[in-house]
Amino acid sequence: MASAGVRTLQPRSRGCFDPRQPCGARLSFRMAAGASREPPGVEEPLQSEPGGAGVACERWGAHVSWFDYLDVRVSCADVLGLEADAIACGVRTDLQLYGSVGKALDVRGGTPLRQQIRQLKENLVGGCLQLGEATTIPAHGLPGAANLVLVAFWGAESAYTAALLRKSYTSVLRQAFGHGFERLAIPLLGGDPWASRFEQYCNSIVYVLQELDALPVSEGFSIRTLELATVRADQCQQLRETLRTKL
Repeated sequence: MASAGVRTLQPRSRGCFDPRQPCGARLSFRMAAGASREPPGVEEPLQSEPGGAGVACERWGAHVSWFDYLDVRVSCADVLGLEADAIACGVRTDLQLYGSVGKALDVRGGTPLRQQIRQLKENLVGGCLQLGEATTIPAHGLPGAANLVLVAFWGAESAYTAALLRKSYTSVLRQAFGHGFERLAIPLLGGDPWASRFEQYCNSIVYVLQELDALPVSEGFSIRTLELATVRADQCQQLRETLRTKL
């Protein structure tokens, strides 16, 4: 669902690679300033298992897939402080901002953001999004991002399920593809309620990325950099390891 005022970028063409060779997205890991595991601002490339992410595909003769040029980053940082064409945020089905990211976004965006959301609600049937549905609006109060992708992640009768996770992440990514965004930052949607089953959460992200990469049209996907962010160092580490071994 497109919105007026959203900055749309045009995807760029890429070269050719041999899909018969194993290859995956490039991965990196960044800790926020003050975190204990890495020096502030340092990005550590992830070394993948044989045949997994990070294996370079330098052959020619076939169309490139999304993973051939995608750079996935896991950042232990405040997602609202990252630089990107768009930053995602989970909202209620009635578009109410909630959670730590939503509340911080409301403070930063202030009245212009609230007016933007109110206008969006007026143009929606029933003033609501369906669970897992996403839409894009201009950002307010975020110096590093021009756009926001809002995804309905909670409603009166919803539950945090793997199916909702997959639908929500897929919707966010498809919004970014539709607008031609090349750099997208996503907080871990609903991360805290998943603390006791975070491995399933990480596997759901892997599933979404693999399913999209397998599509015949994936070579035209615009996103070059996907940054997944959380302020919890333990979640950063576990997501990093999952992506390193399974993506």
